[in-house]
This record gives sequence, structure tokens and C-alpha cells, in this order.
Amino acid sequence: MGMIEASSGNLYADLGHTDADTMQAKAQTVVAIHQAIEDQQLSLDSAARLTGISRDELLAILSGQFRDHTLSALGRMQMEIHQCTKK
Repeated sequence: MGMIEASSGNLYADLGHTDADTMQAKAQTVVAIHQAIEDQQLSLDSAARLTGISRDELLAILSGQFRDHTLSALGRMQMEIHQCTKK
């Protein structure tokens, strides 16, 4: 049985990804998007309209398929949802 190693705190770095810091930041942004959707009790359709993407694309992002999205784009999506909730 292999040895158990302590995590660095960044799963992507532990797995050897070259863009580990960016991937972790993206993951944290996606968590914030998900939390905002839940906090405001938005449907996926409503959240998708707010962010300007399709429901299927939003569902994929929330399911962890965000590698092809820039951190900037994810941050914009997060801001769109937060701006709506402050109105």
C-alpha cells in the first residue's frame, strides 16, 4: 500500500497541473457562483439568462467542467448573479 501524503492545499498542484493556481481560483469562483444561485433560490434557467450562457453550459460549469472558461469569464458570471441579487 502506498504512503499517504499531506495535501498542499491545492488539489491541482498535488496532481501536477501546470496551471494549478488558476484552476484553484476557477474552482473557488464556481463554488461562489453555485452558492449565489442557491442563496437567491435561482433556477438554472434564470441563472443562465443572467450570465448569458445556456442552461446546459451553466450546468456543465457547476459540475466541474470549467477548464475551457477563463477566470475572467467565470468572475463576470459571478458578478452578474451578485448584481441581480442586490436589486
